[in-house]
Amino acid sequence: MFNPALLLQSTWLENTLALTTALVGVTLVSAALQGYLLGVGKLGQDMTGLIIRVLVGAAGMSLAIPAGGMFGLSQWLLLAIAVVLLTLGLGLRKVRDTAVPA
Repeated sequence: MFNPALLLQSTWLENTLALTTALVGVTLVSAALQGYLLGVGKLGQDMTGLIIRVLVGAAGMSLAIPAGGMFGLSQWLLLAIAVVLLTLGLGLRKVRDTAVPA
C-alpha cells in the first residue's frame, strides 16, 4: 500500500479521490480484459479493438497507480493521463464503428 489515503489515513477529500480513482481504474482494467465497457459496449476483437483495449487498460492502470510515493506523480496528473488515454481509446472506437466498409 503506497498511498495512505487508500487506508483512509488522510483528509476526506484525498480519501474520496483515492478511492474513486482506484475503483474506476479497476473497472477500466477489467473492461479492457473482458473487451466490454458498461455503457459503451464491445471494445472489439480485431487489431483496432486490441489497440482500444490497451488504451482503456492503460487509462485504468494510471488511475489505479497510487499517487506520490515511488512514482512521484500527483493524483491530478494521473487523472489527466487517464482521461487522455480513455478519450483516445473511445474516440478510436467511435471512428472504427462509423467507418464505411469499402
